[in-house]
Order: sequence, then structure tokens, then C-alpha cells
Amino acid sequence: MTGQRARFRRAVPDDADTLWSLYLCGDRDELAWRLAGADMERSTVYHVVELDREVAAVFALTELGRLRPGSPRRVLLHEIKLKPSFRGRNVPEDVFTWLAQTIGAGGETDLIVLAPPVENPPLMADRGMVKAYHAFKWPASAEGVPS
Repeated sequence: MTGQRARFRRAVPDDADTLWSLYLCGDRDELAWRLAGADMERSTVYHVVELDREVAAVFALTELGRLRPGSPRRVLLHEIKLKPSFRGRNVPEDVFTWLAQTIGAGGETDLIVLAPPVENPPLMADRGMVKAYHAFKWPASAEGVPS
């Protein structure tokens, strides 16, 4: 855990500029619109990690539901975008601890973590995570028409 206690909260429209500065892509207005969504339960929800009264990181979760009756619930963690000034302060570890405590990640919930293909962070192995899926991406085209 970090020296100070990390605070987790759902992102709100006022966070749009800060989140956009971490993602550095996309449209700020669209991000603010997404953050203002009233019914985000069946969609992607952004969360903010605050440390020292400052946004340290952001991450997004998407509820995937159950593959079949009786199987564990599945949640997708898109990525953890960490503000450079907070590197080395165990923020990703705090995120995984929070996920275990709040959504039951690693317990009653399967957490699927998207990570860049070249990375195999030790944090994943330390938590008992294993590579489980081989994913392919069919990128969106600029014209909006499949290639």
C-alpha cells in the first residue's frame, strides 16, 4: 500500500480534462458525455484513484456478465493509466487490492486484464494471474467501413 491511503471513486464529468490528459487521445467532449451517463451499469465505467488529494490514475471496467449459468461473473479491466509523477508508489497494487475487495476479483469474479502484448508485469504473477486468452483486434477504420 502507498504511504497515504489511496481513495477510489467513480469518475464524473468534471474529471474529463484530467482523464483526457492521461489518455491523450479521443474527444474530450465525448469523454465528458460518457462520464455523465446515467445508466453506465451495462457499459464501461471509469474510476479515479486519488492520492495526496490528486488524481494519480484512472482505470475502466466493463461488466461482461456470465458466460453460462453458474459460471463466475466476468469483468474486464481495460488498463490502468498512471500519472507519471505517481510511478513507484504502488498505485497498481492498490487498484488490484480495491478490485478484490469491491468486486470480488480473484474470488467470485473472474477479472480479465487487458495488457499490451509485450508486457508481462510481475504484479500479475504476484496476484496469481495467468495468461488465459489470446486476443485479436480488428481495428476500426478511419472511414468507419470494415477493411
